[in-house]
Amino acid sequence: MLTQQKLKDLVAQTQVKLSVCLEYAEECLKGTDSGEVCEHISTIQPEPEINAIMELVTKGKEPLQAACRDFLEIEHGGSFSFENSLTTGDGLKTAVTGEIKVVSFQAMTKNNEKFKGILDLKAELVHIETKKKLRCEVVKQQNGKHEINYHPMKRGKHELHITVNGDAVRGSPFLISVTLGKLAKPSRVIYGLDGPRGTVFNNKGQLIVIEGHITQTVSVFTPEGEKIQTFGQLNGAFGVTVDKDDNIYVVESTNPNHRINKFSSNGELVAAVDSTTCTESICLFGICYNRIENNLYVLSFPTIQVLSTELKFIRCFGISDNGNESFNSAAYGTKSFNSAAFDSANNLYVTKRNRVLVFNAERQFLRAFSQKHDSQDQDRDLFAIAIDSSDTVYVSSNCVVILFTSEGDYITTFGVGGWEIYGLSIDCNDAVVVSDCSNGRLQKF
Repeated sequence: MLTQQKLKDLVAQTQVKLSVCLEYAEECLKGTDSGEVCEHISTIQPEPEINAIMELVTKGKEPLQAACRDFLEIEHGGSFSFENSLTTGDGLKTAVTGEIKVVSFQAMTKNNEKFKGILDLKAELVHIETKKKLRCEVVKQQNGKHEINYHPMKRGKHELHITVNGDAVRGSPFLISVTLGKLAKPSRVIYGLDGPRGTVFNNKGQLIVIEGHITQTVSVFTPEGEKIQTFGQLNGAFGVTVDKDDNIYVVESTNPNHRINKFSSNGELVAAVDSTTCTESICLFGICYNRIENNLYVLSFPTIQVLSTELKFIRCFGISDNGNESFNSAAYGTKSFNSAAFDSANNLYVTKRNRVLVFNAERQFLRAFSQKHDSQDQDRDLFAIAIDSSDTVYVSSNCVVILFTSEGDYITTFGVGGWEIYGLSIDCNDAVVVSDCSNGRLQKF
């Protein structure tokens, strides 16, 4: 005989996983006549729970499971809704190596109320390139809220997979860019350079470096850090870039030169032009190659010039084009733009004084951002800039490197006192090279 106590026990089972509830209910029915069970249940005061059990014991296996699910919905005030549930936290976009990131999942009902039932929530972080999986810690809190913690150790693009009862939550998998942490240590250090400045990787993975305190030369290093070539005699050279054919372009900013030089990949001077611009004020400094457009962006003040790879002037833009106050010299000083880089959407990022200016693919001004990394350095100039394959923005500020999202949100800072960073470059594997001028070295992370 199925006793009232067993029925009460069955009600209590709704507080645990559905599979346990089903197992208990089916055990109660073994060797018991359904009519006898129903007759006994009918003597109990009708309640929603009792009605659900009545349906549970009078039907077959599949209705039994359905009845248990209905029973849970009655008990918890509504069924779970994937659509209404929310996944939040800055850990859904970026993370840094060696630091724990937290993501919150709030389970909601179809009535848009907090779900009080029991969910089987799982999460894992997958490194896209290697497919290596990292299981995340899931901490259940009250009222359907779960905290997901993960601790990435490898840089690069990751996917965060979150499932509830075996099905992906809304938005999963989430694409996450993992970058260097604050305690990053270099994988290689190249010593013995003469005041290294601008750097860039060519298509062979070789590193092109401008070095020299008084006059400058162009040096070429193998991926392993061996110097294999030196050429050129330049004045006031900082900026350097390469095109799709590995031609090398260097800007000389010291008077009276203000010149752009084009070298072949083997170091032969192919062409050189003095600055020609649509403004009277001329001060060349940085240079960046745009692979999508196959042209050059030369940073001067107060404009940015666009040249062909044959060093022919195409156009320029700046104050006269958009009138945005972000170009106002009173607000930003009279210094030229320092360094430039492009993201995957062909947006242009330019460092100027203590800000990064962003232009869209049509070169219309989008926004400016900055971020103090300690209370003393909020007005310190930003200098070199580079962007990795995940569109994480790396910017040097004297002795440190600051990381931002492409929207300008601060991620982290790494670096030590004594650095003087005049160059940043990132290779095809997202390895970052820091040009430490005052210490005469290159550091690869």
